[in-house]
Amino acid sequence: FEQIGWSRLKDGSSLDFELNDTFPAIDHITLYPVWANPNYLYLTAQGAFSFSLSKTGAWNNTEPIILYSIDKNSWHPIIYGQDYLFKNQTVYFKTGQKKATHFSISTKRFIQFNTTGNVNVGGNIMTLIDATGNITTIPNAYCFFRLFYDCSVVSIAELELPATELKPYCYRNMFYSCDNLVNVSQDLLSAKNMTNGCYAYMFGNCKNLTHTPNLPSLNLADSCYYRMFSGCESLTTAPDLMATKLYQYCYREMFSQCYNLNSITVGFTNWLDTTLKPTYKWMYEVAPTGTFHAPTELE
Repeated sequence: FEQIGWSRLKDGSSLDFELNDTFPAIDHITLYPVWANPNYLYLTAQGAFSFSLSKTGAWNNTEPIILYSIDKNSWHPIIYGQDYLFKNQTVYFKTGQKKATHFSISTKRFIQFNTTGNVNVGGNIMTLIDATGNITTIPNAYCFFRLFYDCSVVSIAELELPATELKPYCYRNMFYSCDNLVNVSQDLLSAKNMTNGCYAYMFGNCKNLTHTPNLPSLNLADSCYYRMFSGCESLTTAPDLMATKLYQYCYREMFSQCYNLNSITVGFTNWLDTTLKPTYKWMYEVAPTGTFHAPTELE
């Protein structure tokens, strides 16, 4: 459990003060702790596996402090670049800060996992930002850029990405080139409003991915799905794309080189100004025959 604040009620059912808040100057006040039971981000595997955290770029002691545990009680700081070896265990992760202001920052300064073994990833990704996981806002652009890039991940069926407020490029390249990734929850993605490049390359080159998460947003943004599933050779059916308004490059190369893709459903009724290229090469080198479901108004 994580303490998240203080309550005036003995059962802790109200959050009256957050941790480190200043209490009012009154004669007497009795406060009770408010606890949360976070669903920490975790890695697990049957058999041996390892992980490390690497950092790219000049951080000057501003890199995030990340803790790990195998029992959720004893937590230890992760040393960047060090390999941690486990067998038939689950390893949990959380931020070592009260509330982190960032994780990765840009394409030149980012943090990523490196793994060996057939690893399952689960839990709430936001415990890397707030140990309670009780936040739904991504704090900065490029926050989880390349987080599991080229990792030996086989399943993210129990992973949670609960953020409803995104930042530009926040999940870009997150699982890029995870060749062994097969299992993905259909309910993985929660946001209803996109930002520029937020899901770009997210599952690119996941060659064994056979199904995708649902894409619930009807409010797109420039380049939001740019190359999101490009190179996913095993996909046969695209997620429903029900947004009616397109933006520059929003679907650009989204399914390029998905050689077996043969079914796609869309909700838009206009191809938009071709200078904005919302669907540029979006189905480049997919299956030569298939089914395209669209409103009758779409020419």
